Amino acid sequence: LESELAGANVVVMSQPYLASAVTSSAQAGAFVVYDAQNVEAELKAPTLGSTDVTQFLYDDVTGLEAMAVSAADLVVAVSERDRTGLAMRYGEPRSSVVISNGVRVCDVPFTGTGPRMARQARLLGSLGATDAATVALFLGSLHPPNVEGALRIVEEIAAKPDSDDGVHVMLAGGHVRAVDAARLPPQVHSLAVVGNVRKLALLSSCGVALNPVTSGSGSNLKTFEYLAAGCPVVSTEFGSRGFDE
Repeated sequence: LESELAGANVVVMSQPYLASAVTSSAQAGAFVVYDAQNVEAELKAPTLGSTDVTQFLYDDVTGLEAMAVSAADLVVAVSERDRTGLAMRYGEPRSSVVISNGVRVCDVPFTGTGPRMARQARLLGSLGATDAATVALFLGSLHPPNVEGALRIVEEIAAKPDSDDGVHVMLAGGHVRAVDAARLPPQVHSLAVVGNVRKLALLSSCGVALNPVTSGSGSNLKTFEYLAAGCPVVSTEFGSRGFDE
């Protein structure tokens, strides 16, 4: 790394964790870009908790993030919220720009209303539900904001149980490992981690896609995938960050 940095004219840091190596080894005059995929301080705070050890780790993360922002000639954020958050925490960078996250829409087939409703009816039939019901899909990795969102969905369904004419929720992705399957209401179905073929099938069959997250940083790629697939989306305001703001 020292050898490569010594001869580099441009250095791009993707996340802040090699900031100390970059700042000590990059040749004078190299143009440094900090590709800030998240505000790491916001992302790590709820994850690490509040012990002496985790406070040490959190301080280490924020120190590296401050170093990355300070050293960069250009900071690239994925949302205006993140750009503002970095500036408020660490001071205005020399220069900054927002480049939103996205998905390869060519890899996510679009499904219109007619075919979607037909596929949803078949999926509901496999669940023993009527055509009057709606399939609501939530995709998410095993990441604390996704787990919080899934638990919120389960609590809402459990508090207001529906008949077969209501909503059947499909939970798909690593987050279901943190959800007690034995205590799920009958209208909530845990699918665990699914492959790409199954994921695309779900995206083409659901009546609505959900993004109930209220914490984290960066932007939620699931929302981009939902929209690319033609899914109607119900999201928190926080979950839709990273779009035109």
